[in-house]
Amino acid sequence: MVKKKEKNTGKRVLKGCLSVILIFMFIGIVGAIFMWQGYKEAELNNAEKKITQIEKTLKEEYPQYANKVTTELSIKFYLLLECEGGQERIDLLWDIDQNVTASACSSLLRKNINFKDLEKNIPNDLDLLDKIKNLNFGDAIDEYKDHINE
Repeated sequence: MVKKKEKNTGKRVLKGCLSVILIFMFIGIVGAIFMWQGYKEAELNNAEKKITQIEKTLKEEYPQYANKVTTELSIKFYLLLECEGGQERIDLLWDIDQNVTASACSSLLRKNINFKDLEKNIPNDLDLLDKIKNLNFGDAIDEYKDHINE
């Protein structure tokens, strides 16, 4: 008895190729997520260094504020400085992968919060700090607060 040769329909090859493609897609997606998290963490670590410097200065010059208030003021002050320049600055932040800061600056731009407008008609630095302290930045400072409080 001679065994009849089966006709090759290509289904096995198609399943094998599809499996390999799906595996590479999965690896690519997982890799992209880890890379995005790494960029985000590096950006927040860099921001934390700058915020810590601002906080140190505020504690030295204005010791009347509690630690929690000083930390929040430092974050707000950092964002006001980083977002100076409006939409052009936000576009630059997106271009250099400063996504957390760009997102926060976009939120501040939508709320029309900027340093130049806050400084107008403020007689001294203490009044400016009180104005910034009482200003609602909304979700713009959430990522920073969560990172610094860890």
